[in-house]
Amino acid sequence: MYEHLLFLLYWFLNSLVLYLLGLLFPASVVLGTWRLTMVEAAIYAGFWLTFFVWTIGIWLVARYAAYTGLGIASFWWAFALGAVTNLLQAVAWKLLGDKLKG
Repeated sequence: MYEHLLFLLYWFLNSLVLYLLGLLFPASVVLGTWRLTMVEAAIYAGFWLTFFVWTIGIWLVARYAAYTGLGIASFWWAFALGAVTNLLQAVAWKLLGDKLKG
C-alpha cells in the first residue's frame, strides 16, 4: 500500500515542479501540445518522469561500468531492469510493509 502512495506522491511532486517551471520559465520549459493542455502535459510528463527514474538511473550506472561494475548491452536492457526492479520493490514493500506494521 505504501509503495503506491509513494509513487503517487512522487508523480504529484514531479508534475507540480514541471507545471511551476513551465509557468516561471515559459521560454525554457514548454508544456502542452495541440492535444494536451499545460496541466495535462505536466501530469503526463510527471508520470513518465517518475516511471523512468529507475530506468535512467540504471542506464547511468551502467554507463560508468569501469567504476560501478555494471554493464548492459543497450538502453532496452536498462528499461527491462528498471521494470523488474520496480516490480520487485513493490513486492518487497508489500511483504515487508505488512510485517513491519505488526
